[in-house]
Order: sequence, then C-alpha cells, then structure tokens
Amino acid sequence: MATQKNDQLFDLIRTLKKAEKRNFRIYAKKIQQKDEVLFLQLFDYLDKQEVYDLEALLESSDTFQKKQIPNLKRNLYQHLLNSLRLLYSHKQVTLQIREFLDYAEILYSKGLYLQALKILGRAKKISTKSHQDVLHLEIIAFETRIESRHITRSSTQRMSDLIQESLDTNETINLVSKLSSLKLYLQRVFINEGHLKVAEDVAETKRWFSQEMDKIKRTETTFFENVFYYQSYYWYHFLLQEFEQCHKYAQKWVALYDATPNMVEKDIDMYLRAMHHLLNTQFFVEDSVDLVKTVSEFERFIKQHKAHFSENAFIQAHLFLYQAKFNTYFLQQDYKTGLSLIKNVEAFIKTYNHQLDNYKIMILYYKIASCYFGAGQAAKTIDYLNHIIHQSKDSLREDILLYARLLLTLAHFELQQFDILDFLINTLQRQINQIDQPDQLSVALLQLFKKLYGAIPGTEKRIYGAFLDDLRRLKKETSERRAFIFLNIEPWILAKVGNKKN
Repeated sequence: MATQKNDQLFDLIRTLKKAEKRNFRIYAKKIQQKDEVLFLQLFDYLDKQEVYDLEALLESSDTFQKKQIPNLKRNLYQHLLNSLRLLYSHKQVTLQIREFLDYAEILYSKGLYLQALKILGRAKKISTKSHQDVLHLEIIAFETRIESRHITRSSTQRMSDLIQESLDTNETINLVSKLSSLKLYLQRVFINEGHLKVAEDVAETKRWFSQEMDKIKRTETTFFENVFYYQSYYWYHFLLQEFEQCHKYAQKWVALYDATPNMVEKDIDMYLRAMHHLLNTQFFVEDSVDLVKTVSEFERFIKQHKAHFSENAFIQAHLFLYQAKFNTYFLQQDYKTGLSLIKNVEAFIKTYNHQLDNYKIMILYYKIASCYFGAGQAAKTIDYLNHIIHQSKDSLREDILLYARLLLTLAHFELQQFDILDFLINTLQRQINQIDQPDQLSVALLQLFKKLYGAIPGTEKRIYGAFLDDLRRLKKETSERRAFIFLNIEPWILAKVGNKKN
C-alpha cells in the first residue's frame, strides 16, 4: 500500500523539469564515489513513480536495504539541491551574489585579501543594481572585516565610505523591514478577520495605521521601500473595501517595475504579484475595458518570458492569468465563452496540484462553478461546489465556504431539487449563526431561500421583485462590496422578474 504522507524528496523530484533531471544525472556521474552509486539508482527509481511507496521501493531490488533508506534519501536530497544551485547560480541574482561571497571567503582563507576584495566589489555592483540590501550589508561587513584586520593600502576615504555605506544600508533595511512587517500585519488581519465592517473597528484601524505611517520617515526612498510602501497602503484600503484606492496603489506598484525594467527580471515573483493585484482591482471596480487590456498585456508578457521563468513563477503567472480571464468573462457576462477556459484550468490544477495550496485550488473551482452557473449549467455548478464544500473546514476561509453553500443552494433552486433544499437552508442557517459578522447579502439570500421554499405557487416573481429592491440597496453599502464580488446574482434575479439585462 502506498505511503499517504508527503515525502520531501519525492515532492522535489516531481517538480524537476527534463533539463534539470538531465543536469542532475551529469552532475551525479561526475561526483559519485564507488560507495555513492546507490543515490543515482534511487533517483532513477523515484523519477518513474507516481506515488512514494516505501514497500514497493524495497521490493523493487535487493540493492536497497531498509536501514539504508533514510541516509540514502538525505544524500540524494542534498545532491539534488547542489545540482540545482549550480544550474541556476548565474540565472538568479541572489544565488550569483552568494556565490561571489563564497568565492571571497575561499580567497580570504588562503590569505588572498586583495583578490577577495575584488570579488566582493563585483558582488556589490550586482547587489546595488538589483536592490538586494541585506546581501549588500553582508558584503560591506565582509569588506570591513578585511580592511580592519589586514593592511590593504586602502585610503582613509575608503574607510569613511564603508562606514557611511553601512549606515545608509542599515537605514534602508530598517525601513523596508518596518514596511514589510506592516504589510504582513494587515494581511494577517484580513486572513483572521476578513474585511472590517463595524464602524468602531474601521475608525480604530484608520487611527492605528496613520500613527504607524507617521513613525516611518522616508527621505531618499529605495526600490523596495516603495514596493512595500505601496503594498501596505494596498492592504490597508483592501481591509476597508476601498477598492478604488487599492487600484491606485496597485497601479503605482506595477508602474514602479515598468520604470525599472531590470527589476522585473531580477524579482519576477514580486512583479507577477503586482500584476495580480492590478488585475484584481480592475475587476473589483468593474473596469471591464482596462481589465481586458491588462489581461492581454499580461498574457503577452508570460509568452515572452516563460522560458526564463522558475517553476514557481510559471505556476503563479498562470494561476493569476486564469483568475483574471474568468473575471473578464464575469464582467462581460460572457459565461459561455468562459467555459472554453475550464479544460485548461483543470489540466493546470492536475499538473501542479502538489505546488498549489488548497485555498488557491478552491478559488479556481469557485470561479469554474460561477462560470457554469452563469452559463445556465446548474448541475455542473454543483459538481465543482462540492469540491469546495467537502474540504476540511480548517483549509478555507469561512466566507468562501459560505459563498459556496449559497451558490450551491441557488443551483438546486434552478434545478428545482426541492427534496434537498430544506437540508441546504438549515445548513446555511447554522453556518451563518456561527459567523460573528456575516455580510448582509448572505443573510438576505438566506431569507430569500426561506421565502421561496415555502412560497405559494405563482408568488415567486413578486418575492424576487422585492428582493431586487433589497439587493440594489445593499449594493450601495461599502461593507458589502466583497460579497457582491463573489455573489454577483443581480443578472439571475433580473431574469427571474422578467427584466433580463443584456
């Protein structure tokens, strides 16, 4: 029977591309000793498997002994990482800088101080150009150590420059740290509590954020100071559901990379995230024209650069692209065209299931379900919502699970499956009762379901009409904006009252 728990070595091997595997085999044949032949055999065996199964491994050959497996796996894991580091050391700027630091350390240990300083100078140029401030400080510390311990014939000005450079870099790192911590805190608030809906919480957050920003003194701002500054304001306004302001700071974030093209290549993951937030906010503010344009530009960027993407960048880029494409179809109410995207999305999920976290997969399933519902395929909607609802409660935010249950109930109403509606409505009621601050749209939908379930035949249209008035009133409430993003049911209600919007 296959081992069910994840295995780190096996997960790493599953992520390797053909070129990486080929490079590893070349590396392994160069470095393996007579007593290390087994680690390459273990790699070849695991590379052919679909699941990690220890018993099958031991049965496959008399070569592998159970007591050897832990050390053999550790050995293989270390060799794989070494191989990957060598492969990417000239492609990833942080690896390149660290490699220069390693070279400098070797030269220093051999007493070649001037050569070490020369290598550090090359590393410093790269770190300065790529805004790698922490590594820059490490380089300065190494230079200072050499200058203070040995006679290098450096000038007094050189010493003064090192001191000032260290002070400036420390100040930059301190500011970046404060801003990144502020952004991280705001993210945590959203993850734990969701959007702020109570007036007292909103007022307190505004006061606190203003005080925190007053503490941060920005003069000559560096690249990553600006990145985290924009991110902090983005998440602050996101908490308050002030999506127009979110859009403003997402634009600034992307514009920063556009104005510094070399940083796109050097920090592709952060650029992709900036584009993701820009695409999201264009959807939030219902800017269909700009969203379609940005999606097109983003897709073109991916095609032009995907050959240079890391595995992580490739996955993130396509995850963000698929979400944004669904959003364009939702804004245009072109659900049937959106169905053409589903096959590719399902293949993407299947291929990268091990690298995608569960929450992201569930968001994709929710968008697929929403697309099917908009296209009038309620049965398919139910299939994908069940993927979400049957997940562990701890693996999802409670609001996503609630929206999935609400959409599921809508789908069963469409199919007139009244035998299950009583159960679904009671389940919804229990879940809403467990939420401290449920949004008003969810509560109103629950009341609509109750009225429809017990309605006298022929009165449904009047019930839908009354609900439409409530819906339009709620849509004006700032605190309800996120709910309407996940539950854009106005077209469905309009169709029920015989006023279908084209």
